[in-house]
Amino acid sequence: MVVDPPALEAQAPQGLLNKAGGKLFQWSGANPRSLIFQALLSHPMLDGKDLILATRPFAHEVRWKSWWHVFTSLVVLGTGYLIIFTAAPLWAKFLGSVLVALTLGRIFVIYHDYLHHAILQKSLLAKSFFVAFGLFMLAPVSIWERSHNYHHAHNSKLYTSSIGSFPVVTKEKFLSSTKLEQRVYLFVRHPFTIALGYIFMFLYGMCIRSLVNNTGRHWDSIVALVLHVAFGVLLAVFTGWTGFLFGFLIPFIIVLSLGSYLFYAQHNFPDVTFSEKDGWTYAGAALESSSHMKMSPVMRWFLANIGYHHIHHLNPRIPFYRLPEVYAAIPELQNAKTTSLWPWDVWKCLRLKAWDPEKQRMIGRRDLCAWRATLPRGDHLSTPACVGHRSLLQRSVCCSAAVQRHGDGPTAEWSPTCSPRSIPTCSYPPGSPSLFGALSICF
Repeated sequence: MVVDPPALEAQAPQGLLNKAGGKLFQWSGANPRSLIFQALLSHPMLDGKDLILATRPFAHEVRWKSWWHVFTSLVVLGTGYLIIFTAAPLWAKFLGSVLVALTLGRIFVIYHDYLHHAILQKSLLAKSFFVAFGLFMLAPVSIWERSHNYHHAHNSKLYTSSIGSFPVVTKEKFLSSTKLEQRVYLFVRHPFTIALGYIFMFLYGMCIRSLVNNTGRHWDSIVALVLHVAFGVLLAVFTGWTGFLFGFLIPFIIVLSLGSYLFYAQHNFPDVTFSEKDGWTYAGAALESSSHMKMSPVMRWFLANIGYHHIHHLNPRIPFYRLPEVYAAIPELQNAKTTSLWPWDVWKCLRLKAWDPEKQRMIGRRDLCAWRATLPRGDHLSTPACVGHRSLLQRSVCCSAAVQRHGDGPTAEWSPTCSPRSIPTCSYPPGSPSLFGALSICF
């Protein structure tokens, strides 16, 4: 492990140094700052605030490197567009489209780092470029910054983590929702919807929806939409259908589909955990609910190390090009929960639908259906605890949870999904129709 004492010392909170220097070490003339940070970085069980503290020395950009990465990315992007507009074979134009799409993905991650104040701050040139790029990518600064900052502050909290991310509910919440709500929820998490992130996440979610919700605050969404349409029209008029297809439509579909999946899989993977607000911690959410997406060196370059997402969530001020350095320096970060872009791992992520609090894991549609099959059957669902819910299914979930928690007898309170009240016995006569057969909610 390489430790740079001068860089580390500059980041030391004075209170911590004084406290540690007075109680934990016999200095013998050694520099207390260096000793503390070497101890922090070599400690076998860093966690919580200590782990965040250990990442702080890396949360400083090397300005020339930041500009170099922007410049080289633009060169590769220009090369891709040059291939599209000068190559004759359609297959070559398609390869140019893929190159453009992947490079736009790289620049998007760099843009994302800029908005985290990790790189190129206090530069008018950088600000102008990244504001324009956000408009070009249908992710204007106002909505991206607001939703993404919220996402970082509430990552993996049940019921509040869906802003800036994909919605996640418990199995009880899902099955107690109306049929329409279930359909909408499953549609938002459907692979088809994620694959069409260009339409659903960026055109609609980032621009149209933000504009409808708050036009005054998100006026730049109008600018993004107008510029996007204008760019497509100009390409169609001056370069024909091939220019429009390969220079506009295909690159945007690929990069925004990939971006949509990355947003999803970074926090929806088989080993992810979700927490109630009371049990939530910032460092815990970074390590337990943010994936380390393993990639090839080529994809790590094109996606600007975004696969080290657990480190990014631990400290978003670390520039993307220093994330591998942090990963190598701090052993605790090398045991993160992983996924990848291989098809089998993609499928494992896409099949997840809801959080199971009892099993402490995400479950798929088959598990939801299996659990629903265990719910009470029949139409005797008008007990005091279950009255007031909007559907037979909601009342069945309510009554089932009551029985599972307290048995077949009266009780005072039982479940967050029902108001505290007396719950009589839930009994059903033989031959009652199954709700599994009567209500179709598995799509």
